[in-house]
Amino acid sequence: MPETYFITSGGLFKQDNQNAFKYLSKWLWVHIRRILLYMIIFIGCFAITGYIFFYCIEINFSDQEIYQIKLNDCISLGSIFATFGSAIISFLSLTSAHQLSGFQEKISVLNEKFAKSEFSSWKRWDFLPRFSRERLINGKYQYFVLKNPELRFYMENQNIVIPIPSVEQDFKDLPVLRSWFKMHRKRKSYLSYVQTQSRMADFFIWDCLMKLYQNIVIYKLSQLGIWIGTSYIINSFIYAFFYISMYPYIDILF
Repeated sequence: MPETYFITSGGLFKQDNQNAFKYLSKWLWVHIRRILLYMIIFIGCFAITGYIFFYCIEINFSDQEIYQIKLNDCISLGSIFATFGSAIISFLSLTSAHQLSGFQEKISVLNEKFAKSEFSSWKRWDFLPRFSRERLINGKYQYFVLKNPELRFYMENQNIVIPIPSVEQDFKDLPVLRSWFKMHRKRKSYLSYVQTQSRMADFFIWDCLMKLYQNIVIYKLSQLGIWIGTSYIINSFIYAFFYISMYPYIDILF
């Protein structure tokens, strides 16, 4: 009976068809998108905090139409936001730790399964970026790409190729969501195929890798939630002590 999957080894490979523009584009795609996402989250939390401050803090006007805001009210409301943010961070930190533990357990299962292959000794070095370049003696650049081992699943008329993460650094620059959705969408098709091939044991490898990616997805969502909590804590200090001077601009927005 034929195998329904095959593992390919990873490593650091030269890229002869690369140039500075392609290298910069890949570097920006890996790093800038995450920075932009965190900036959007922070701005969203800033706007929500400002909206609540605007409608919850009492504004008194003097006879000269000069607004007066009590600092104690701002500090009290800011402390509520800080407490809320801390609670989010505490809960999601536990969730992140649980997902990391599950990830390590599934990597161990795959290592045991492929003990006789190169994958069992594979572990990405954290200091190696996904895309890199080195300047040669002649002044030209040599470009490199780091590739993880891959599991190639065979089905009728199609193959599914999924990279195998090994360390937390892989969470940032591997196509995590795309890989998980692909495996989730093709799960029933692969199950049907291994049944016809009498290779039901192979299906557990598929499920192990899919659940491993599920751990990564939940971990990344938890990290975003932690940043949301952090954003509320930072904004609570900003609004608690500077809302008095920020009020005219907040009034224009809301």
